[in-house]
Amino acid sequence: MKAPFVSIVLPVYNGENYLAQAIQSLLNQSFTDFELIVINDCSTDATEEVIHSFADPRIVYAKNERNMHLIPTLNKGLSLAKGKYIARMDHDDIALPNRLKKQVEFLEAHPEVMVLGTLIERFSDEGHSFQPKLPIEPDDMAVSLLFFNPISHPSAMFRSWPVKEHGLQYNPNIFNAEDYALWWDMRQFGDIKNYPEVLLRYREHPSQITVAQADTVSSGHRNALAHFFADMGLESVSEAQLESWMALCQGQAIPQVLPVLHFLESIAQANAKSQKLPVEALNQRLQKMWKNLLLEAKPQAGIWKAFKASAWSKQALLSPKQQLRLWVKSTLKC
Repeated sequence: MKAPFVSIVLPVYNGENYLAQAIQSLLNQSFTDFELIVINDCSTDATEEVIHSFADPRIVYAKNERNMHLIPTLNKGLSLAKGKYIARMDHDDIALPNRLKKQVEFLEAHPEVMVLGTLIERFSDEGHSFQPKLPIEPDDMAVSLLFFNPISHPSAMFRSWPVKEHGLQYNPNIFNAEDYALWWDMRQFGDIKNYPEVLLRYREHPSQITVAQADTVSSGHRNALAHFFADMGLESVSEAQLESWMALCQGQAIPQVLPVLHFLESIAQANAKSQKLPVEALNQRLQKMWKNLLLEAKPQAGIWKAFKASAWSKQALLSPKQQLRLWVKSTLKC
């Protein structure tokens, strides 16, 4: 039999409430050359009955012999996939009718793009909805990886050959940020990008992982960042540096800015050597953060010395008036 063009991987555990709507949204796609791999991770509700209620031959049903949890189930889906492209979908989301068509057409026209997400609409059963702002272009997407996950996982479609030929998979050591790490690993083969149109409705409800397991999601984000920094050549990143970096990325106040100032420069230096991310785009982002840290810092000894010691101090990032204020802050008693 001819292999399907797209393999959709849909893991589910106790998803009886929303699964039928998710499956139907895929079966209603305008692009029809796909297999829908539904993997039941030993659900204890009526999930299996919901799956069996569909008779479409494009559905490939697999049931785990034991509850394997999400990452092994996702990797099982990758191993089962036969398509040129692998698309993701969650059991509680809704794909808009032209989602697969538009992603396939874009990837066919842009062989340099490895992963293509889409803009999304976040919605709740209570009727609330909004569209988060996500980066679109490859350089912005790549640099954003150091700050947040720029691709909504259930909206993603990616090429299967890096998975098949190079063994890429979801990292079992990065729980609840496994997709975040995969996008980084896929970048060694090409670009990542978001399609500039809402093609997925992302349901928010109390039992979803990002809500029910908020602490482990945060831990997974930190582990993913440690993976990224190590890949850039920063092998000795401490827990304190990771915590400060995450706080900085989330817009939180940084009481002790001196270590963070040095860390920003070390990131730029490591990337200049490794070339893992677009150098100029990342430097602009880091320099802006560096400048804001200096301007917003409370009076503290050593801040003027740190400024003068930096190679960035010679790039006129701070005006003469701003430099004077910084010098005054460094002379005041804390």
